[in-house]
Amino acid sequence: MFKLRASKGGAVATNPTGKSNAVKHAEAIEKMAELTVRLIEFKNQECKTAIEIKTIKIPETEKLIAELYKVKDVVEISETAKTYVQEWLKESIYGTKKEIKNKYLSKGLRLEDEAIDKAIEWLDIDFTLKNESFFEDEYFTGTPDLFVKDTVYDIKCSWDCFTFPLFDTEIPTKDYFYQLQIYMHLTGKTKAVLCYVLLNTPEELTWEPSNNYDAVDKKYKIKTFEFEYDPLVIEDLKQRVLNIREYINNLKY
Repeated sequence: MFKLRASKGGAVATNPTGKSNAVKHAEAIEKMAELTVRLIEFKNQECKTAIEIKTIKIPETEKLIAELYKVKDVVEISETAKTYVQEWLKESIYGTKKEIKNKYLSKGLRLEDEAIDKAIEWLDIDFTLKNESFFEDEYFTGTPDLFVKDTVYDIKCSWDCFTFPLFDTEIPTKDYFYQLQIYMHLTGKTKAVLCYVLLNTPEELTWEPSNNYDAVDKKYKIKTFEFEYDPLVIEDLKQRVLNIREYINNLKY
Protein backbone atom coordinates (compact mmCIF):
# COMPACT_ATOMS: atom_id res chain seq x y z
CA MET A 1 0.00 0.00 0.00
CA PHE A 2 1.29 3.42 -0.94
CA LYS A 3 2.54 5.58 1.91
CA LEU A 4 4.09 8.99 1.36
CA ARG A 5 7.76 9.42 2.24
CA ALA A 6 8.24 12.67 4.13
CA SER A 7 10.98 13.75 1.73
CA LYS A 8 8.49 13.54 -1.16
CA GLY A 9 5.73 15.56 0.50
CA GLY A 10 6.43 18.54 -1.73
CA ALA A 11 6.04 16.48 -4.90
CA VAL A 12 2.62 15.24 -3.82
CA ALA A 13 1.51 18.71 -2.67
CA THR A 14 1.67 20.06 -6.23
CA ASN A 15 -1.58 20.56 -8.12
CA PRO A 16 -2.44 19.52 -11.69
CA THR A 17 -2.19 22.31 -14.25
CA GLY A 18 -5.10 23.31 -16.41
CA LYS A 19 -8.81 22.57 -15.99
CA SER A 20 -9.99 19.38 -14.36
CA ASN A 21 -12.11 16.88 -16.29
CA ALA A 22 -15.03 17.74 -14.03
CA VAL A 23 -14.76 21.43 -15.00
CA LYS A 24 -14.42 20.53 -18.69
CA HIS A 25 -17.50 18.33 -18.43
CA ALA A 26 -19.53 21.13 -16.84
CA GLU A 27 -18.34 23.57 -19.50
CA ALA A 28 -19.32 21.14 -22.28
CA ILE A 29 -22.84 20.85 -20.82
CA GLU A 30 -23.07 24.63 -20.67
CA LYS A 31 -21.92 24.87 -24.27
CA MET A 32 -24.60 22.37 -25.29
CA ALA A 33 -27.27 24.50 -23.62
CA GLU A 34 -26.01 27.60 -25.43
CA LEU A 35 -26.00 25.83 -28.80
CA THR A 36 -29.55 24.58 -28.20
CA VAL A 37 -30.77 28.10 -27.41
CA ARG A 38 -29.01 29.53 -30.45
CA LEU A 39 -30.58 26.90 -32.70
CA ILE A 40 -34.09 27.60 -31.39
CA GLU A 41 -33.64 31.32 -32.07
CA PHE A 42 -33.17 30.73 -35.81
CA LYS A 43 -36.41 31.36 -37.70
CA ASN A 44 -34.96 29.64 -40.72
CA GLN A 45 -33.79 26.26 -39.48
CA GLU A 46 -32.34 25.48 -42.90
CA CYS A 47 -29.91 28.38 -43.03
CA LYS A 48 -26.21 27.59 -43.20
CA THR A 49 -25.46 28.47 -39.55
CA ALA A 50 -28.42 26.51 -38.19
CA ILE A 51 -27.48 23.46 -40.23
CA GLU A 52 -23.87 23.71 -38.99
CA ILE A 53 -25.07 23.82 -35.37
CA LYS A 54 -27.42 20.85 -35.89
CA THR A 55 -25.11 18.63 -37.91
CA ILE A 56 -21.66 19.48 -36.59
CA LYS A 57 -21.45 21.50 -33.38
CA ILE A 58 -24.17 19.76 -31.36
CA PRO A 59 -23.02 16.20 -32.27
CA GLU A 60 -19.41 17.13 -31.49
CA THR A 61 -20.41 18.57 -28.11
CA GLU A 62 -22.58 15.54 -27.30
CA LYS A 63 -19.62 13.30 -28.04
CA LEU A 64 -17.34 15.43 -25.85
CA ILE A 65 -19.85 15.33 -22.97
CA ALA A 66 -20.04 11.54 -23.20
CA GLU A 67 -16.24 11.18 -23.21
CA LEU A 68 -15.75 13.56 -20.29
CA TYR A 69 -18.55 11.93 -18.30
CA LYS A 70 -16.50 8.73 -18.18
CA VAL A 71 -13.53 10.48 -16.55
CA LYS A 72 -15.03 13.46 -14.73
CA ASP A 73 -14.84 11.70 -11.37
CA VAL A 74 -11.44 10.11 -11.93
CA VAL A 75 -8.89 11.44 -9.44
CA GLU A 76 -6.33 13.73 -11.04
CA ILE A 77 -2.84 14.28 -9.67
CA SER A 78 -0.04 16.50 -10.91
CA GLU A 79 2.62 15.35 -13.36
CA THR A 80 5.21 15.80 -10.60
CA ALA A 81 3.22 13.48 -8.33
CA LYS A 82 2.78 10.95 -11.16
CA THR A 83 6.53 10.85 -11.74
CA TYR A 84 7.15 10.16 -8.05
CA VAL A 85 4.40 7.54 -7.82
CA GLN A 86 5.61 5.71 -10.91
CA GLU A 87 9.14 5.71 -9.47
CA TRP A 88 7.74 4.33 -6.19
CA LEU A 89 5.88 1.60 -8.08
CA LYS A 90 9.01 0.54 -9.96
CA GLU A 91 10.94 0.37 -6.69
CA SER A 92 8.17 -1.82 -5.25
CA ILE A 93 7.93 -4.08 -8.31
CA TYR A 94 11.64 -4.55 -8.95
CA GLY A 95 12.83 -4.41 -5.35
CA THR A 96 15.46 -1.75 -5.89
CA LYS A 97 15.72 1.97 -5.20
CA LYS A 98 16.58 4.57 -7.82
CA GLU A 99 20.08 5.84 -7.19
CA ILE A 100 20.66 9.55 -7.67
CA LYS A 101 24.21 10.85 -7.70
CA ASN A 102 25.38 14.44 -7.68
CA LYS A 103 27.86 16.50 -5.70
CA TYR A 104 25.21 18.07 -3.48
CA LEU A 105 23.79 14.74 -2.32
CA SER A 106 27.26 13.23 -1.99
CA LYS A 107 28.38 15.95 0.39
CA GLY A 108 25.14 15.78 2.37
CA LEU A 109 25.45 12.03 2.86
CA ARG A 110 29.19 12.14 3.55
CA LEU A 111 28.88 14.85 6.20
CA GLU A 112 25.44 14.03 7.58
CA ASP A 113 26.64 13.08 11.06
CA GLU A 114 29.08 15.98 11.28
CA ALA A 115 26.40 18.45 10.17
CA ILE A 116 24.04 17.15 12.87
CA ASP A 117 26.76 17.41 15.51
CA LYS A 118 27.56 20.99 14.45
CA ALA A 119 23.88 21.93 14.52
CA ILE A 120 23.57 20.59 18.07
CA GLU A 121 26.70 22.50 19.11
CA TRP A 122 26.05 25.80 17.33
CA LEU A 123 22.36 25.94 18.24
CA ASP A 124 23.13 24.91 21.81
CA ILE A 125 20.54 22.14 21.68
CA ASP A 126 20.14 20.00 24.80
CA PHE A 127 22.26 16.88 24.57
CA THR A 128 20.72 14.44 22.16
CA LEU A 129 21.74 11.80 19.66
CA LYS A 130 20.92 11.52 15.99
CA ASN A 131 17.56 9.83 15.53
CA GLU A 132 17.79 6.37 14.00
CA SER A 133 14.11 5.45 14.42
CA PHE A 134 11.84 5.00 11.43
CA PHE A 135 8.30 6.34 11.85
CA GLU A 136 5.16 5.51 9.93
CA ASP A 137 1.40 5.53 10.18
CA GLU A 138 -1.43 4.77 7.78
CA TYR A 139 -0.38 7.55 5.41
CA PHE A 140 3.25 8.62 5.91
CA THR A 141 6.78 7.39 6.60
CA GLY A 142 9.93 9.21 7.62
CA THR A 143 13.10 9.37 9.70
CA PRO A 144 13.74 12.85 11.15
CA ASP A 145 17.31 13.85 12.03
CA LEU A 146 16.62 15.04 15.57
CA PHE A 147 13.76 15.73 17.91
CA VAL A 148 14.08 17.38 21.30
CA LYS A 149 11.16 18.15 23.61
CA ASP A 150 8.42 19.60 21.38
CA THR A 151 10.65 20.30 18.36
CA VAL A 152 11.79 18.25 15.39
CA TYR A 153 14.94 19.23 13.50
CA ASP A 154 16.02 18.51 9.95
CA ILE A 155 19.62 19.30 9.00
CA LYS A 156 20.72 20.21 5.47
CA CYS A 157 24.38 20.47 4.47
CA SER A 158 24.96 23.19 1.84
CA TRP A 159 27.41 22.52 -0.97
CA ASP A 160 29.20 25.87 -0.65
CA CYS A 161 28.67 29.45 0.50
CA PHE A 162 26.82 30.27 -2.72
CA THR A 163 24.17 27.63 -2.11
CA PHE A 164 24.00 28.43 1.62
CA PRO A 165 20.81 30.52 2.24
CA LEU A 166 22.52 33.25 4.25
CA PHE A 167 20.12 36.04 3.24
CA ASP A 168 16.91 34.06 2.79
CA THR A 169 13.98 35.00 4.99
CA GLU A 170 11.77 32.09 3.88
CA ILE A 171 12.48 28.41 3.30
CA PRO A 172 14.45 28.21 0.03
CA THR A 173 12.88 24.89 -0.93
CA LYS A 174 9.17 24.50 -0.19
CA ASP A 175 9.53 20.70 -0.26
CA TYR A 176 11.26 20.86 3.12
CA PHE A 177 8.22 22.55 4.66
CA TYR A 178 6.08 19.53 3.81
CA GLN A 179 8.83 17.15 4.89
CA LEU A 180 8.93 18.71 8.35
CA GLN A 181 5.14 18.88 8.63
CA ILE A 182 5.09 15.11 8.13
CA TYR A 183 7.91 14.65 10.65
CA MET A 184 5.95 16.65 13.23
CA HIS A 185 2.84 14.62 12.51
CA LEU A 186 4.68 11.30 12.88
CA THR A 187 6.50 12.25 16.08
CA GLY A 188 3.73 14.24 17.75
CA LYS A 189 5.85 17.40 17.87
CA THR A 190 4.38 20.87 17.37
CA LYS A 191 7.44 22.84 16.26
CA ALA A 192 10.02 22.36 13.53
CA VAL A 193 13.43 23.78 12.71
CA LEU A 194 14.95 23.46 9.26
CA CYS A 195 18.67 24.00 9.71
CA TYR A 196 21.28 24.62 7.00
CA VAL A 197 24.91 24.03 7.94
CA LEU A 198 27.95 25.13 5.93
CA LEU A 199 30.93 22.78 6.27
CA ASN A 200 34.18 22.29 4.41
CA THR A 201 33.86 20.03 1.40
CA PRO A 202 36.03 16.89 1.73
CA GLU A 203 38.77 16.82 -0.88
CA GLU A 204 37.60 13.50 -2.29
CA LEU A 205 34.23 15.07 -3.14
CA THR A 206 35.43 18.32 -4.60
CA TRP A 207 34.50 18.97 -8.22
CA GLU A 208 35.91 22.46 -7.91
CA PRO A 209 38.65 24.16 -5.84
CA SER A 210 38.37 23.10 -2.19
CA ASN A 211 35.80 24.98 -0.11
CA ASN A 212 37.24 25.78 3.33
CA TYR A 213 35.35 27.88 5.87
CA ASP A 214 37.45 27.31 9.00
CA ALA A 215 38.18 31.03 9.34
CA VAL A 216 34.52 32.04 9.02
CA ASP A 217 32.51 32.87 12.15
CA LYS A 218 30.00 30.14 12.95
CA LYS A 219 27.11 32.63 12.76
CA TYR A 220 27.68 32.70 9.00
CA LYS A 221 27.70 28.90 8.79
CA ILE A 222 24.32 28.05 10.24
CA LYS A 223 20.86 29.23 9.20
CA THR A 224 17.53 28.16 10.63
CA PHE A 225 13.89 28.44 9.60
CA GLU A 226 11.25 27.79 12.23
CA PHE A 227 7.56 27.02 11.86
CA GLU A 228 4.74 25.19 13.62
CA TYR A 229 2.62 22.15 12.97
CA ASP A 230 -0.31 22.79 10.65
CA PRO A 231 -3.01 20.09 10.87
CA LEU A 232 -4.70 21.44 7.72
CA VAL A 233 -1.56 20.69 5.71
CA ILE A 234 -1.56 17.13 7.02
CA GLU A 235 -5.25 16.63 6.24
CA ASP A 236 -4.62 17.86 2.70
CA LEU A 237 -1.67 15.46 2.30
CA LYS A 238 -3.75 12.57 3.66
CA GLN A 239 -6.38 13.20 0.99
CA ARG A 240 -3.67 13.34 -1.64
CA VAL A 241 -2.36 9.98 -0.45
CA LEU A 242 -5.86 8.55 -0.86
CA ASN A 243 -6.06 10.11 -4.33
CA ILE A 244 -2.75 8.51 -5.26
CA ARG A 245 -3.94 5.11 -4.08
CA GLU A 246 -6.95 5.47 -6.34
CA TYR A 247 -4.69 6.61 -9.19
CA ILE A 248 -2.54 3.49 -8.67
CA ASN A 249 -5.60 1.22 -8.67
CA ASN A 250 -6.65 2.65 -12.05
CA LEU A 251 -3.16 2.65 -13.54
CA LYS A 252 -2.63 0.12 -16.31
CA TYR A 253 0.75 -1.65 -16.39
